[in-house]
Amino acid sequence: MKQHLITLCLLVAVTVYAGEYLLCIDNLDDDKTNFTVIKQVENHFIILADDGDVAKLKKRNYTFQILDNNPREKEYHLVYLLGKYDIISKNVFAKYGAVIDVYEDCVLMCASEDQMYQITEYKTKIVPIDFTPIVYNSGSTSQITSNNLQTDPLIEQMVEAVSEDSLEYHLSQLTGILPITTDEGDTTSFYSRFAGNTETNRDRLVPWLKKKFLEYGCDSVYEIPLLDNNYDAPVPVGIRIGKENPS
Repeated sequence: MKQHLITLCLLVAVTVYAGEYLLCIDNLDDDKTNFTVIKQVENHFIILADDGDVAKLKKRNYTFQILDNNPREKEYHLVYLLGKYDIISKNVFAKYGAVIDVYEDCVLMCASEDQMYQITEYKTKIVPIDFTPIVYNSGSTSQITSNNLQTDPLIEQMVEAVSEDSLEYHLSQLTGILPITTDEGDTTSFYSRFAGNTETNRDRLVPWLKKKFLEYGCDSVYEIPLLDNNYDAPVPVGIRIGKENPS
């Protein structure tokens, strides 16, 4: 009886996922609620589809690309190159896994998590892809619903642990306006980053942000220079790698 039950379960699983594909289709905005979209990169929609979905796409005259078969048996990641690159070549990442699609600023790879961690000669941002469908608001072209999103208690604890004074000060620095009381008792607005006074940002704000990234547990902290040469204060970027919920 037990053996028959196991056989039945396997048959059901094969039936459910038989003929399933990973597809990429462009400009699906008007029809995306009718398909299982698991990732959107600019105007590219990565979807899970079965034979019925493929027939539906063909009937509606969509142009699409079948990227892979039986996707649930594999792991996929979007890999972004952090830096200025005129073109992203498949050859850059081919030795780390199968590059199955190339987009404007990233590539889609079929590879294990361990293979992704071996990419060390380039600064990259790696985004794992799961098979949770994106739930779009009906009638919206860009918004998704947050009904299935849950707050992270760790983030809430971090926010509560920050001094309101220091938070307000440094956020004011980031936005570029900070109220200052002069010796005469007048209150004026001190403009920082985007008013050209970058010395304060470079010497005080950037180190503070880097320190906060390290306290949070980031493995690496980088200073990314702004593209506009008029502003020499860099932007701190923290990277934290973990087996669960890497950020």
